[in-house]
Amino acid sequence: MFSTKNLQFAHCRDGSLEGVAFVDDYIAQAEQKVEFLAQYCGVKPGDLEPTISNKPLTSPKAAYLRLRCLRDLGVKFVGYGLNSDFQVFNFQASKESLLDIAQLFCLPGEISVPLRFMAWYFLGMHVQKSGRNSIEDAQTSLKLYRKYKELNDDPSVDFSAAVQRLYRAGRQHDWNVPA
Repeated sequence: MFSTKNLQFAHCRDGSLEGVAFVDDYIAQAEQKVEFLAQYCGVKPGDLEPTISNKPLTSPKAAYLRLRCLRDLGVKFVGYGLNSDFQVFNFQASKESLLDIAQLFCLPGEISVPLRFMAWYFLGMHVQKSGRNSIEDAQTSLKLYRKYKELNDDPSVDFSAAVQRLYRAGRQHDWNVPA
């Protein structure tokens, strides 16, 4: 998973380390910016300030070059909200290599289903209980991608109907995960 505040990746071809993050960088910002979505990304005040942060900071250029290298190596990017995150860097990836969970489970013309709700609905998992965690979000996105593949590969499952049921449940619960 990738976010505009930090990079997280979890993948290994042979499966031995699948789901283990190998990049979890926070991207330094020259000036502190207050963003509407900051409350959803798990970044706290000072996390991105080079003089006071205790996080592993990297520059936007280094993050961009890392993304390019991974793309050129044929890595598939799986995550939630990747399309908008990559636009921040003006980063282009092929449709086949950019697997955005928010888009894969989205009905045309509808809002994206929150990651937390999808995890509960499809996986029976309760995530983001004490705020956002980039590693947990990346691992959850990977599990949801596997679920997406499972639903699409099963000829007895109508994927569109499954997503419509997801939206019905979301509206019924006002997009809140039941306790």
